[in-house]
Amino acid sequence: MLLEQADGALERGEASLAAKRYRQAVRLDAKEAEGWLGLGDANLALGDEAAAEQAYGQARRLVPGDSRPLLKLFALYRARDPERALALIEGSPALAAQGKRLRSELLQQQADSLAEQGEQSGAQALRQQALTLTPEDPWLTYRVASTLAEQGEAGRGELMLRGGLALYPRDAAWYRALALYLSGQERPEEGRRVLARLPKAQWSEEMGALDRRLQRDQTLTEARRLHQEGQLAAAEAHLRPLLPDPEALLLLAGWAAQRGEGAEADAFYRRLLEVEPGSLEARIGLAELALDRGDRAAAREWLPPWPDTLPPIGEAGVWREVANLYQALGESARAEAIFTAYAPSMAQASSRDSALFWRDGARQRFATGQTGQAIELDRKAMAAAGLIPDAGVNEGDLTRATRAREGEEWLAASLRADLDRHYRQSQTTVSFDSDYWGSSGTGGTSDLRALTQMLQLDTPWAGGTLFGRIERVDMDAGHFSGQEKFGTCVERLCTPGDQQAQGTLVAAGWHKGAGPSIWGRPPLASRWWTGAAGPRCRAISGIWGGPSPCPGAP
Repeated sequence: MLLEQADGALERGEASLAAKRYRQAVRLDAKEAEGWLGLGDANLALGDEAAAEQAYGQARRLVPGDSRPLLKLFALYRARDPERALALIEGSPALAAQGKRLRSELLQQQADSLAEQGEQSGAQALRQQALTLTPEDPWLTYRVASTLAEQGEAGRGELMLRGGLALYPRDAAWYRALALYLSGQERPEEGRRVLARLPKAQWSEEMGALDRRLQRDQTLTEARRLHQEGQLAAAEAHLRPLLPDPEALLLLAGWAAQRGEGAEADAFYRRLLEVEPGSLEARIGLAELALDRGDRAAAREWLPPWPDTLPPIGEAGVWREVANLYQALGESARAEAIFTAYAPSMAQASSRDSALFWRDGARQRFATGQTGQAIELDRKAMAAAGLIPDAGVNEGDLTRATRAREGEEWLAASLRADLDRHYRQSQTTVSFDSDYWGSSGTGGTSDLRALTQMLQLDTPWAGGTLFGRIERVDMDAGHFSGQEKFGTCVERLCTPGDQQAQGTLVAAGWHKGAGPSIWGRPPLASRWWTGAAGPRCRAISGIWGGPSPCPGAP
């Protein structure tokens, strides 16, 4: 009777009365484990954890084979002393699952701490370790998969989530996690199809909200596709029903800026600021527009100030653009401060975002004459993009890595070109190029062969590159295989060798980014046969210009 009264009082929230009745019950029968368990619950409700621990411990001693006292002690220790909770479950098969979950949670807490310190690779390793303990956790799987996607392994991340959904098809959270991941990969339509596999009656409120967001993302994706295909009016018409959606406004503003319609872009950015007063993207867009029209003061005013504390790592890409604008405005110290502040965080994971960060950081260093640091950041950018290993790259390997690859995507090509330019700026280099080509027309009348060889020395000088160049050009229009008195040769009295010529170019120059200033002498004019019309004079001067030695030649 006392236990029933105590249980009822505890259910009604009358913890003091419940504790009183439980104490009466255990005084009547001190070997009744139910009374001690109830007393522990009542004491816990009253906030007396020490008394609760004593009551649960007494119940455990009375019924050592009952897992309930152990579970209650585990729950109590888990919140205030995780290590003691782990020690409690050692050797207890009944708590094996709970032990794995607790160990997983502790690893995730450590991972979060590392991530806050910018050690992303260490955080990812701990989360993967936690996932081996609790593979049934959809949100832990989602976090690991999302980090893989940031590192360029989106396919691997997707496989992890799809595998989890296949193992736990009755858990609605797996559907939501996979749909959310696909949304992050700009595949909203596929995400909605994943959600649709689960009857709507089983959807949570969060799943319904996600479906609506994916529908919006689907509209945005379709608008981007139309714009890429050149259907500009259709793309904008697709977006306007979403207004004043911030992302739709940002897209419309960016497209207007691309078309050179600054006033329209300005209006969209200002409207975005009305919707989201703290939008960094809008302020950056307005700063870029002001800089494009030469209003440096307005551009500086629109740029967000660099805060005293480091903004979240997720905003690194936005602040990279801010740093680039500060550099364009001549505020190199502020730009460098932004790149320096984010450097420890960006060093932890390889991804496209980190590659862009290092690339722009290298450009900033190069622009301020810090060529050595620029090359070091170029190396990091190449490694982050997977173009070279993180370590152990010698000078020869690095030189080969700068060579362009046909059909390569824009980011890789950009990184290779930057490294090549910065490396050449800091080193004395010797280059040799050779080009042999021919053009055979009618046999005996047009049979041209040409060999061009160039040797060039480049060395840093006065903030730019000083170079010297020697070029050799050999032209050969061939020989007649038959009668010499052919065509105009009868009148022009052609002599042997008329159809061969050689020329040498000697040049020196200096350049810094823009077109070079060059001084030199072009190769000698050459004469060769171009058919029955007779010999014609041409100057082989290539890109270096110089007066033509041929009368009347351009």
